[in-house]
Amino acid sequence: MDFSKVGAFLDEQVKLGLPMGQVLVTKDYETVYSHNAGWQDAEKTVPASDDTLCWCFSNTKVYTATCLARLIEAGKIGLDDPVSNYLPEFAEISYKDGDEIKKATKPLTVRHLITMTSGLSYAYKRDYPHFTEAVQKPGVTTREAVAAFVKDPWEFEPGTEFLYGFSHDVVAAVIEVASGMRFSEYMRKIIFEPLGIRDTGFRPNEEQKTRFAAMYRSVPETGEIVLREAQVNEFTFCENYESGGGGLFSCPKEYGKLLTVLACGGVSKDGYRLLKPETIDLMSKNQLVGKPWYTYHHEGGREIRRPGYGYGLGVRVHMDPAASGRKTSVGEFGWTGAAGALSVIDPKKRLAIVYAQHVRGKGKQKTMIREALINLVCEALDA
Repeated sequence: MDFSKVGAFLDEQVKLGLPMGQVLVTKDYETVYSHNAGWQDAEKTVPASDDTLCWCFSNTKVYTATCLARLIEAGKIGLDDPVSNYLPEFAEISYKDGDEIKKATKPLTVRHLITMTSGLSYAYKRDYPHFTEAVQKPGVTTREAVAAFVKDPWEFEPGTEFLYGFSHDVVAAVIEVASGMRFSEYMRKIIFEPLGIRDTGFRPNEEQKTRFAAMYRSVPETGEIVLREAQVNEFTFCENYESGGGGLFSCPKEYGKLLTVLACGGVSKDGYRLLKPETIDLMSKNQLVGKPWYTYHHEGGREIRRPGYGYGLGVRVHMDPAASGRKTSVGEFGWTGAAGALSVIDPKKRLAIVYAQHVRGKGKQKTMIREALINLVCEALDA
């Protein structure tokens, strides 16, 4: 194995303006490579390190999908159960049909939520004024806040299209009801404590805050990376809200502990069984056909995303290497985050890759880095 090109690539990106980039690679439970490039602080006085923390944003979804899969495996949640079995408010969903507001004719199911075919968007300030109001109330919980989503119409009837949105936050509330625990407590019980995961959670303590990387944004018009004014994760919303779609913080050495177990058959090196292999297979099996498949890959009739990939239970799923250009196996799965994070789980190779940076917004450099890193790591393993 020769990872020299991986490190050189990240170091070069820092020279080109990337503030910080971190990568961790594990294979067969062992960390075979890690590298921190750039700076933790905006003043460039503290080099990035293994202890530098970042917001995961949507990379949180891999953890949420794992929690749901565990409860499905235990028989406590059914994929095709109506969500109203757990959250009674969701028995009636309305949706937009042109200028009309209609009642859904079929029940919203857990499968609709975890496959992003529910009809929920992420434009909460525009689409969900009742939710926006709810999260401003002191002490409101995840379970209480997501109930407000049903007071406004969704974008389409559940199950008819794919739309990236707040579905995983509702999954977190379903998990709370099915497990009888707060979402973070269930995650701590089945993932954090058994796998020795620290420095990961929804609310950093004062010491952890001192180790957070500065957050930047990419300027749409120029691609320039500048310091972001708000150094926060807006999806934390309020004190007791735990976003299953974007609320976690972590660092590669900690976040990667879950990915490593998922890549190695669902069991830890010391024998803790998190998930059965067949459950992981279910997670990484494409769930989209017809219009949901089309709208996963297109927006407004324009192809926009994810060639060679489908969507499983809360994660992207690699289906066609010729289309994707990636050197990971068919069945590789994971997700990304709004600030540039990347998770890759390849059960066939027993390989896990974690990448972290802290740059919000769309940008060619961010996309290119994630795409290039995956293949550079695969090439290094074969060298």
